Amino acid sequence: MRLKLAKEGLELWEGKQCAQGLLRKRLWGVYFGQLYKSFCFYLPWCWLDHLSLDNETGMDPSGIRIRPVSGLVAADYFAPGYFVWAVLITNLARIGYEDKNMHMAAYDWRISFQNTQVPDQTLTTIKSNIEVMVATSGKKVVVIPHAMGALYFLHFMKWVEAPAPMGGGVGSNWCARHVKAVMNIGGPFLGLPKAVAGLFSAEGRDIAVARAIAPGFLDKDVFGFQILQHIMRMTRTWDSVMSMIPKGGDTIWGGADWSPEESHECQGSKQKNNYTQATGGNS
Repeated sequence: MRLKLAKEGLELWEGKQCAQGLLRKRLWGVYFGQLYKSFCFYLPWCWLDHLSLDNETGMDPSGIRIRPVSGLVAADYFAPGYFVWAVLITNLARIGYEDKNMHMAAYDWRISFQNTQVPDQTLTTIKSNIEVMVATSGKKVVVIPHAMGALYFLHFMKWVEAPAPMGGGVGSNWCARHVKAVMNIGGPFLGLPKAVAGLFSAEGRDIAVARAIAPGFLDKDVFGFQILQHIMRMTRTWDSVMSMIPKGGDTIWGGADWSPEESHECQGSKQKNNYTQATGGNS
């Protein structure tokens, strides 16, 4: 049994007047390129308004409902030609997996992990899906989180065994009884420097690449406003970004006067040398 967690597509279920005709259309995900041509290019401020969260509640603003896409199609491709889980899904299907024993856990990656429980009981849904998969197969599940999904599943494991009402209230051995293994892919457990850049300036590697391809494009008044400034304001409303702020302090990252690598001694080579000397004496 396989359970996957990743940043998936987000679709519109309720919006403002400027988003009329976009019911269940993706504002983030597979059809973003098509949506950009028909919506974002002409009304970029409307797209930003719909993806932004309320500064006080941390949820969708009044009159707007954005929900994660469900099913395996939620994150097989991010955009045409840009696969996320498609290759893994294809290869698992070749060895007998299907949608009965392979599940994509959809969650709204913009809001705080605990708040994903508010609009659609996401944490409870993941718990129920895992329990159904274990009950139908008689085997524990293997969870494959990607990127932020690794942090989200870590939160889920703490939540599911925490006492109700703030947690799942199922006892301290639920994970041991239902989860065989967790295979994290690119989990930012110590945070991401890009998260800091996004909060302070919206600059990042992708922006640098865009500037190299089209110098001056992002600095022009192409969209009728300063695009990076508004993207920065939008990302600042996403509580989930705070979960990726680098953590660990000087112990992990070092300080102005030293780096952790300077005092690090490779134990692997030392053990290898000891092993070579020991085996050499016996030969």
